[in-house]
Amino acid sequence: ARIGSWELGLAGQKILWSDMVHTLHETDPLSFVPDLETGMSFYREDFRDMVAHNVRECAETGKPFDFEAIIVTAKGNERWVRSIG
Repeated sequence: ARIGSWELGLAGQKILWSDMVHTLHETDPLSFVPDLETGMSFYREDFRDMVAHNVRECAETGKPFDFEAIIVTAKGNERWVRSIG
């Protein structure tokens, strides 16, 4: 398994991605700086509402999430990912 980690700072909606998360998204960790909006945009459109709902509910209530969804990488490749928060 290729396991990455990420952190979300709610105040500025900044996201820190590990090198493996950048690898999964096919982005360059030296030049690509994600934020919440761009991070969410990698999820395939039919998954975005579900992902946004889970992240928002976690931020507002502390309810954990654990889901699988498809991302579309910076190079246009689709990948199933599991997100836990």
